[in-house]
Formats: sequence, structure tokens, C-alpha cells
Amino acid sequence: MYASGIRRYTRHTSPSHHSRLIILLLGTALVLELGAVAWLVRCPDFLGFYAGGRLVGTPDLYDADAVRHVQSQASGTYGESLRFTRLPYYALLFKPLSMLPLPAARALWVALMIASVLLFLYLWGERDLMFLAAVFFPIPFTVSQGQDVPLLLVWVALAIRLSARGHDLAAGLVLALCGSKPHLFVLLPLLVIRQRRWKLGLGVVLGGTLLVAVSFAVAGPRWPLEWYAAISDPKTHPGLDHMPNFFSFAYNLGIGRWAWAGIAATVAAAWLALPRAASLAWGLSIVMTGSLLVVPHCYIIDCALLLPALWVFWKTARGWTRYLAAALLNPPAMLLIAASPPWPALVPALLLTLLGGATLGHSPTESSLSFTGRPSRADWSAANTTR
Repeated sequence: MYASGIRRYTRHTSPSHHSRLIILLLGTALVLELGAVAWLVRCPDFLGFYAGGRLVGTPDLYDADAVRHVQSQASGTYGESLRFTRLPYYALLFKPLSMLPLPAARALWVALMIASVLLFLYLWGERDLMFLAAVFFPIPFTVSQGQDVPLLLVWVALAIRLSARGHDLAAGLVLALCGSKPHLFVLLPLLVIRQRRWKLGLGVVLGGTLLVAVSFAVAGPRWPLEWYAAISDPKTHPGLDHMPNFFSFAYNLGIGRWAWAGIAATVAAAWLALPRAASLAWGLSIVMTGSLLVVPHCYIIDCALLLPALWVFWKTARGWTRYLAAALLNPPAMLLIAASPPWPALVPALLLTLLGGATLGHSPTESSLSFTGRPSRADWSAANTTR
């Protein structure tokens, strides 16, 4: 009976030839768009990764002069804000690319990021999201800058699928890979505690411990101090007036210490918007949205993480919250971050309003969620009992 239910469900939900053609055309258009913008902008942020791959295993991984020498030698240019500021284990991953000439390494990196965007869309399983990925400005912008946020999207989608199948420990291990940009998931402990996802938290801790151990192995015992000095350098945090956080909000409006009031409100809203019964998709949407608001270093490229988060709010929240999420998915919304002050201050204000809406009883229950394009348990049960 169970097998017949699966066959019946598959027969009624398999995509038509027209759907496959639409997916193919959308995918091709997305690849061409991402490739074109990357070729035009030349991926400046990749220089930091390239220097990290060259310097990993030496005492100069976080040395500004050594990074300047590598970047100038490879490209003839150097950016004060383009130092390698990730954990040492991540630099090790760029070692093979750094052995290639910069143009070839950059082309391979862009291809990997485009493939990561497509893999994320496949794992998520929603055809309409492919169109949104093409018009949601942070997605093409992060690829054009040579950033690695598409990899985070893959880890998020994979963790959600693993959790939906009852593998929270494995989901946590996957989320540990988001340690390449840990500040974008700084509110993750709220999710673990609020939803009592202890296995997920254990997976994150185990995976993070392994990555830190690899970092000590490749960079020696002094790397934490050197890394902290690098990320504390004001030169690595330019453009405070164009960040989607409350530090930028307060700066643009000239209200200084009120940034901490916004941060406190964000943490409180995130806590209240994380009911125990909600899915990991809902929980991570809260975490990613809230983390952007409270960390001092984030840019429009990092807003690429809002694509799945806003999609979840749009599809599952109720009332005005879903309409606000739909509005934020439109291209002009994220472009406000790049506008002249004080317009960028609107983005964190709207994102906090979104989190506030999520606390007003709009969050869905676990049984009503199925974001990966695959049937939920309720779907399988309905198919299994229908004759």
C-alpha cells in the first residue's frame, strides 16, 4: 500500500515536458547572467581568497604586507579591504586554485559559484525560486564580486533536507561548514536552545571543533591572535553606510548608541519567533535574517542568504508578514542598501519589522512545511491513504 501511494503521488506531481523546458530555459538564462556579470566586474573579492591560498602554511597568512605583495604580483592591484580574514582551514581549500594563474583560478572559482547557485536551487526544489535568483540582486552581485555566499546557500539547503528526514546530527555537521562566515549565523544558538535541537547543536560543535583543529594544524598556535588582529583592522570594514545592519542604521540616521537598542530588539524578536514546533527551514530563516542585523560586518553580498529566508516567510507566514517578505524579494528593496544615505537605513528597519511580524503567531508548524520540492510526511500519508 505504501509503494502504491508513492507511485500515485509521483504520477500526479511529475513535471510535464513544458515544465522541464521552462526549468532548462530559466537555468540557462541564470548561468548566462551570472557568468556575464562576473566577467564584467572581474570578481575583486577573489583576490583575498587567492592570497590566502598562496600564504597558507606560512607565518604570513594574515600579514597585510605579504597579502599586498601576492595580490600585486598576481594582478597588479591591491585592496586594503581584501585581506584574507577567514579561518586558516578555509585558506587550505584555496591552495589548488592559488597554484594557477589568477585569470584561470578566477574563472574556475566563478564556475564553482554558478554551479553552487544551481545546486542550491536543485536542493531547494522550487522552480519559481530559479526566476527569483536571477532578479534578486544580491545573488548576481555576490557572484560578480567573487564571494563564496553561494556555498553557504548549498549548506543551508542540504541541512534543511537532512533535518526534514530526521538527521539533525548530520544537518549540524553540514551547518558547521558555514563557519567560513560564522558571523552570518551568530544567532544559531537561539535556534538550538529554543527548539531543543540538541543533536543539531552537537553536530555544529563537532564539525566546528574539527575545522578549528585543522586551522591549528596548518597555521600554528598563534593564528587566533593574528586572525583577530586582521578582522579588527578598520580597513577590512569599509562602507559602514552601506550595510544591512543596525550599526549602519544608527550611522546613517546619526543616532549613535541606538544601534544597540535595535540589536536587542532583533535578538528578542528572533527568540520569540522560534517556536519549538517550527521547522528548521523556518528557524534558519529567522537566524539568517536576524544575524545580518546584529553583526558589525555584512554587506549586500551577504543578503544573498535572504533569498531562501524571504521565500520561507512568503510561502509560510500568514497575514501582512508574507506580503512584506514578497516586497523585500523585489529587486528595488535590496538596491536600497547601495543608495545614498539615509535610504540604506530602510532595509534593517524592514527586516526587523519582518521578524516582529513572525512573532505575532504567523510562524507555521512543522507538519505544514515542505520547502525542498519533495513531499512532506503529511503529503505521503495522504497519498498512501488515497485509493
